Amino acid sequence: MGRESSASTGARPRAAAITRKYRCKVVKVQLAVIPAEAGIQSFLGLWIPAFAGMTYSEAKAHVHCAPPYYDARLVFAGAHVFDYIKYPHFVALLIAFIFADAACAIFGRLARRAGALDAPGTEPYKVQKEAVPFVGGFGILLGFVGALLLSLRWDLIESHGFQQFLVDKHTRLMFATVTGGLATALIGFVDDFTPINAVVKLVALGVLTAVLAQFGLIVNLTPWDAVNWLITLIWIVGIMSAFNAIDNTDGVAGVSAGNAAFWIFLIGWGTSAATAQASLSFMGIALLGAVLGFLRHNRPPARLYLGNGGAFLLGFLIAVSVVHAGWSVNDALKSAIAPMLLLAYPIFDLGYTVFMRWKQGIVRNPIQAIVVSGRDHTAHRLTSLGLPPWGVVFVIAGLNGIGGFAAYVIVRYSPSDAWMSAIVAGVAVVYACFGFVIRNAVDLRSEVAKISHRKPTGKTPQLSQTINA
Repeated sequence: MGRESSASTGARPRAAAITRKYRCKVVKVQLAVIPAEAGIQSFLGLWIPAFAGMTYSEAKAHVHCAPPYYDARLVFAGAHVFDYIKYPHFVALLIAFIFADAACAIFGRLARRAGALDAPGTEPYKVQKEAVPFVGGFGILLGFVGALLLSLRWDLIESHGFQQFLVDKHTRLMFATVTGGLATALIGFVDDFTPINAVVKLVALGVLTAVLAQFGLIVNLTPWDAVNWLITLIWIVGIMSAFNAIDNTDGVAGVSAGNAAFWIFLIGWGTSAATAQASLSFMGIALLGAVLGFLRHNRPPARLYLGNGGAFLLGFLIAVSVVHAGWSVNDALKSAIAPMLLLAYPIFDLGYTVFMRWKQGIVRNPIQAIVVSGRDHTAHRLTSLGLPPWGVVFVIAGLNGIGGFAAYVIVRYSPSDAWMSAIVAGVAVVYACFGFVIRNAVDLRSEVAKISHRKPTGKTPQLSQTINA
């Protein structure tokens, strides 16, 4: 155990790094915790928690901060599989990635045999060269849920009693999130085959939002419960629609969701064990791992698509995580601005596409603009400008990162209203410049745009015949 040492008089104090090494057959993890007086951050694997103002003991407690009934170690068949990796978030990330990666491969093969494929030519805007399975959302769901379940401390559950476990607030929040995610994934999956009326979907999501409110997952921006419920419903529906809209190019929706999950994890991580939002950070890192596992199959050229089920699932999980997050204390403005910045790209893409369709006279009102499908989203415009598939993904990842970082700065450092306005203006300028550059990349009246006023079904001819029979 190293201790701080001081340099000679007049020199700036230096802190000795406290380093521990953990080894196992799978990975080697090195954790360096450096006292905050040195102004250096601690690194662990893929993420960088800032131990500002913490002693070594406080930093160690922060690393181990996990929701009640969750542990760092994965117990399987009575053995501690990752016995020396005693960091809950790292283990959750690893488990989610492995499960999602494997599940996506298995579901992809099963979908090919069952004919659950997104075939080229079924809609004008579908220009892929071959049929691709669209069941990636179930791989993400399995990875996300698997990471949470396999990290449970069953010994604590047994000793405290299962009833106590069920009434724990973290358990309730996670149960509501997972159940709601499964419900939205199923709605989207059915919608892939047999389009569900928009009113029916809205009613179903309204009921789901009311159920979530009973678990404490509701926006609290006003003193009126009915208004808060309506805001929550609009937020969930809007983000689900935005993720469904950006799921139009290989890797784009996954990268956007992974970016959101990463910043949700860091925001939930907080600045100390006392301020950490344990369940939020745990769900964020589990979702990140699941999305990374999916991206192994969805990177250009994609071998697996999200489908409506996967897009609805990602939109729902991220929207609900944002509702669950504690963005600010007694600052409604910050609580409203930070989530918008976090999801700036999905929101911008949907709004920009709707506006351009209306501006160029393709539709007569915004409602029609949302229903219309075509190759005129921001990712398509980047492709039309000559960017290769990976170039499109990197540009969109950068746009997502700018919004996420801005949201993190606002939540983490609580800047004054003037600085917050400057941050928002900076992000707005970046996106305005981006919109200006791509404005003429696609002529909506040309064949390139492939505008379709029919609702996409996602059905393959073979599966359609089976269903109709």
